[in-house]
Amino acid sequence: MSESARRLLVRGTAAAKAKDIDQARYYLEWVLTTDSSEDQKLEAWYWLSEIAETSEAKRDYLENVLSSNPMDRRARRALAILNGQLSPDEIINPDQYTQSQIDAPVDAQGQRFECPTCGGEMTYTPDGRGLVCEYCRNREQIKSGKSSSENDFLISMATAKGHSKAYNLRSFECEGCGAIYMLVPENLTMSCPHCGANYATVHSETREMIPPHGIIPAAGSEELAKETFLAWLEKKAPKVQAHIECLQGVYLPVWTFDVTGDLPWNAMQYKSKDSYDSSFGLSFGSRASSGREWLPIDGNKFVLFDDVLIPASAPLPKGFADILEHYNLKNVVQFNPKYLANWLAETYHIKLSDAALDARAKALKMANEIIKKGIIDGPTKDFRINSSQLLIESYKLILVPVWIVDYSVEDKKYTVTLNGQTGYVSGDSPQTKVGKLIDWLLE
Repeated sequence: MSESARRLLVRGTAAAKAKDIDQARYYLEWVLTTDSSEDQKLEAWYWLSEIAETSEAKRDYLENVLSSNPMDRRARRALAILNGQLSPDEIINPDQYTQSQIDAPVDAQGQRFECPTCGGEMTYTPDGRGLVCEYCRNREQIKSGKSSSENDFLISMATAKGHSKAYNLRSFECEGCGAIYMLVPENLTMSCPHCGANYATVHSETREMIPPHGIIPAAGSEELAKETFLAWLEKKAPKVQAHIECLQGVYLPVWTFDVTGDLPWNAMQYKSKDSYDSSFGLSFGSRASSGREWLPIDGNKFVLFDDVLIPASAPLPKGFADILEHYNLKNVVQFNPKYLANWLAETYHIKLSDAALDARAKALKMANEIIKKGIIDGPTKDFRINSSQLLIESYKLILVPVWIVDYSVEDKKYTVTLNGQTGYVSGDSPQTKVGKLIDWLLE
């Protein structure tokens, strides 16, 4: 770092904060003509954007910053304000933020899907394309476009949207396990998929929450789900007689994140001195072949993880973590409440800010495996990654279809979960005699 550039930058920054535009521009532009470091140039460009007198000039300075460091938070936020994506009035201090009380909550009235021909109840068809009347079989097409675009995480976290629930929606909380469901039909008879509690009527309330941006429509009927489960059980435990006690379809909320960043790493690798010295074009003759030792290595890896999935509900049904990675996210469509006819839809328990921390940790773990398995050849120790530049780029909240099956075999209860899009099954299965024998031998 150039000391002369540092002094100029300090003076220019101080003048910019004091709104002394002429002095600030004089010192900051001087920084750009010296042997300043890349970081010093970025600071100069940013503060020049703060004193720019036109939107065009401000945009040019900010784009200079982002061309060198696309993850610069200040520049991205300032450019979002300039582009009209973010209002300065919406920006909050998360350390001082508390969710405001709703003065007059508006009850979000549920929809009852009536057949326009005979007035009968319309139910969701298993092909993901519409509603069908239970009486006259009249069909109504569901109009669905592509899923809404992903939301900029930085912009959302700068506002209350990222720290609280955003809109008033009618909901119901199960008294048995605490799961919360969105209410779309006005009259609902339900059985909670998590705890099995039955409700003929429900008490609802209005609460603030971020509505889902997209949904993966269920791809099969209840009968198909039952057949899929029985086929899975036959493979797991042939000839076992099972009694299905409950088969319930539910949409569960999932956060999806795009995570990206530049990851410097270093480690100690066990290799020959010869290979270490040859990287510097050196040769030590017999000393180079004297043996192997722990030598320092380092590198840099740019990563981009698309759609890191974090479950947003609690409690999670058994096996859901296993089926989660088997959804095809290319089939996400824009959320439409008509998809929820005759289906429960659970709302999120995990806040956006908390889920983002989990997504970042998950992405870092994947990056660790990529670097260790795909880049480093040979045994290593003291492996470290600098994750300071690993950032959440964007996010969405989606609903995914799940079938939860509770069944019993010889008075013992089991639970499995089916992916409502692909039919992938995960959960508990009864042990066969062979399985019990293997467990006994392993004890």
